[in-house]
Amino acid sequence: MVRRGLGEALPVAVRDDADPDSAGVAVEDSPQRLHGSFRPAAEPIPFEPRQTFNLRPAIDELPEEQSLAIEINGRHVATLVCSPVGATELALGWAFGQGYFDDPAQVHRMTPYRDRLALMIDRPGRGGESWHGLVASGFDASSVMTSRRISCSTDEPAGSQGPHFDRALFLVLIERIFARFRADVCAEAIHHAAVTDGDHLCAVSRDVCRHNAVDKVVGWTLSQRLDRSRLMLCLSGRVSADLAYKAARAGFAIVASQSLPTSEAVEMAHAAGITLVGRVLELQPEVYAHPWRLTGHEDES
Repeated sequence: MVRRGLGEALPVAVRDDADPDSAGVAVEDSPQRLHGSFRPAAEPIPFEPRQTFNLRPAIDELPEEQSLAIEINGRHVATLVCSPVGATELALGWAFGQGYFDDPAQVHRMTPYRDRLALMIDRPGRGGESWHGLVASGFDASSVMTSRRISCSTDEPAGSQGPHFDRALFLVLIERIFARFRADVCAEAIHHAAVTDGDHLCAVSRDVCRHNAVDKVVGWTLSQRLDRSRLMLCLSGRVSADLAYKAARAGFAIVASQSLPTSEAVEMAHAAGITLVGRVLELQPEVYAHPWRLTGHEDES
């Protein structure tokens, strides 16, 4: 097989019905996807005049990003690209999510440097737990170590101590939290994560990467020794399988996002006992798993 360069176009066969030699070319009459794109239509693309480009946009308020090296017990384990704020919480949440420790008491010291952060952990775990392996194996929720086990029942368990949010209160909280997200400078260029206990907005994080934003709020809750099974996690970005894994690992009971989750994320939420809500800013938010935590009003179809 001859490998083609990245800039070399693939050959495209063109059929001319008037040419008998082209009768054997396999080109369907109906539109087909060719190399990941739709087959071009016969109609020309109409020209629509628009405003001119801004060739000198301001860059002073654009979000910054930097590399952050993470060391555990003197050994380099990862380098993250992140926003420069909240590096300590990011490193703490990332190390927890990767399985290097299960109890915050294991972390004896965190030392920040200019472009790296060193953690000293007592009896560190092997780390590098992969959500990819969990997805491939069908995701066994018991394999995710959390500080407090979340019930995995589809219906409300008898005597459950998990949090319950009134639906009207839930919507009010969502409006407040996402209004805070939108008020941030360059909100369109960064991702946000927030945690709330139902009465107060406990913490808000921002980062150029949505995974880092989640790790930052997880790290903050670890430093504050909070019970995350009593908290709701709100995200400005979509909930993918790896973020659902982070939420399960941290022990959050409710995860809400303004976007749609992936199907694998829904499977993880079901298995881990997480109430997963998508499209929270729409007129009818969609509850994909464990709706019993949202109480009030009659059941909705």
